[in-house]
Amino acid sequence: MPKLTCYQCHNAFGYEEPFCPHCGAVRKENSAQAGIRLVQRFVKGAIIGAGFGVGFGLVASVVYIIYGHIFKSLAAGFELDTIKMLGGIGLVCGVLIGGVAKIVRDLVKEE
Repeated sequence: MPKLTCYQCHNAFGYEEPFCPHCGAVRKENSAQAGIRLVQRFVKGAIIGAGFGVGFGLVASVVYIIYGHIFKSLAAGFELDTIKMLGGIGLVCGVLIGGVAKIVRDLVKEE
């Protein structure tokens, strides 16, 4: 968990707390801290999304390769390229979707 520094007593406390537990000062919102929290939320969601995205990409690759061999539409030797391509697409999509979903979920939960 990231820590904020109190502007009065300079002790660290969690960003989810509305005031400093040491001196009772009300937390002041500053744009740098808000930006850091936004990035941290995105990263947490992106990691989870990357796992799902790669998994989906690999499953799609296997299905595409099987389909390609059944109907002879996949050229020989391109199986690994197909896995890398669809796995990469799944990874990128998973990171973006997971990161944005985590941000939206946390923002809705705060309201």
